[in-house]
Amino acid sequence: MISKANTGHAEIDFPAKSYIDFVQKGGRIFPLEIALEDDKAYIRKNYSGNQDIRTGSEILEINNAKIDDILKLMYSHISAERPYLKKAKIEFWSFPRLYWQIFGEEENFSVLVKENDQLKEYRLQGVAALEDYEYKRKDILSSDRRVKFYGNTAYLNPGNFSGDEEDYQKFIDSAFTVIKEESSKDLIIDLRNNAGG
Repeated sequence: MISKANTGHAEIDFPAKSYIDFVQKGGRIFPLEIALEDDKAYIRKNYSGNQDIRTGSEILEINNAKIDDILKLMYSHISAERPYLKKAKIEFWSFPRLYWQIFGEEENFSVLVKENDQLKEYRLQGVAALEDYEYKRKDILSSDRRVKFYGNTAYLNPGNFSGDEEDYQKFIDSAFTVIKEESSKDLIIDLRNNAGG
């Protein structure tokens, strides 16, 4: 019902407490992270240990279920104004976690992928959610603050917008002081993987 409202600020949260309990008890999850682009699901990260699976390959089916049907089930759990935001939330919360939320723990997976216009089927085992997945994920949310320079272009990652407001303001002020001192012609502000605030 909540997801039918199509508003990103009214939602039922991911069952984090249940998931943490599952993870701490040695639960296993789907071993591939995905990226959703142009109505297709691509492998973004491979935690399976199978080096034959290529990042960028398109996932067509998991356990004989079409990826479109799996995503439709996930969409019914996610409230957002636009399909793009639903896809972003799947990537944010992570496909393996949401797959677990909908299907529960599964030990084995049959994954049909399209690689270089050829279909390939892989048989994969679920990975330990804590040791082989959560501990290895580093790129989804980042609170790192940084300023870098690439020629005449300044790159600014402001980190999260929450926490110690005074500390945040000091960082932003000092970042723009350095950017001005360097006489940067262009500025890139990177808000990817930002948790907001």
